[in-house]
Amino acid sequence: MKVLNRLLHLLTFFLVTSIAYADTGVGYYAMLHKDWPCKNSLSILPQNPHISVLWNTFGKDTKCLSQFLSRAGGKTLQIHTVNEVCQRNKRCGDYEFLSNLSVSDYNNKLIKRNEKLLNRLRKYHLEILSFLDRNLTPDTQCIISPGLESNLSYPAARVLIDEATKMFSPRCQISWNPLRGGPIPNTIHELHGENPRLSPPCIANLDGVDIDFKGRPAILPQSIWQDDLKFFIKDYSKCVSPFLWIAEFNGIGRGGFIDPRQRKNFPSLDTFKKVGKYLNKDF
Repeated sequence: MKVLNRLLHLLTFFLVTSIAYADTGVGYYAMLHKDWPCKNSLSILPQNPHISVLWNTFGKDTKCLSQFLSRAGGKTLQIHTVNEVCQRNKRCGDYEFLSNLSVSDYNNKLIKRNEKLLNRLRKYHLEILSFLDRNLTPDTQCIISPGLESNLSYPAARVLIDEATKMFSPRCQISWNPLRGGPIPNTIHELHGENPRLSPPCIANLDGVDIDFKGRPAILPQSIWQDDLKFFIKDYSKCVSPFLWIAEFNGIGRGGFIDPRQRKNFPSLDTFKKVGKYLNKDF
């Protein structure tokens, strides 16, 4: 099936004389890690860059993110505020917002509008809002995702989105990123992987699907060949952005699980440049 899809992509590519590529982004989820290679990561970005980061999980060093926001010209920043992936995998460090909550507990408390949980969520989001107050520029498109690959049911998600909207709107748009599932009104629908089923307004992110580059083989078993990136970019050209992602953007290397704040396997300059070719449409 994968071979057939690739052949269909190739046929489409050669039949179309002019391809409208979207502005392509990068999922720099670990940008707040104290050891994030900031200079190299910023060096490959195009004139109007799009980045997506994960708040708190990898750390709270916002210097590089502030540098990104200080760049002249239009840009897009998406912040995933709460890491629901670690909750699902039962790997949340004690620093995570959901470290002491199961998926069902979080879901049920949101549905019941548990005031203790909502007050804690508001306090957590206030830290992000304070950062944006100090650093967000008028030429920045801001997007807030209140749950990375969310496990929540539709009713619980509506409560979470309502809270995020009250806190961040109209300054920031709200995106909804379920692990799987359909859109929610007045949000940007985001799904991850190589072939997510999306309609505008949308965000597609390769998150979880590594890129297999010449000279830098994929680290993860689930991967996309570098030459197929142009099809991913084209397929989601009507979205806000197709975001590229590689394992090293999360500090992931070969071997077992390492706590996100202890990871060291960030991209080399050469690897950043391999990704940068596709941000600048040099293919």
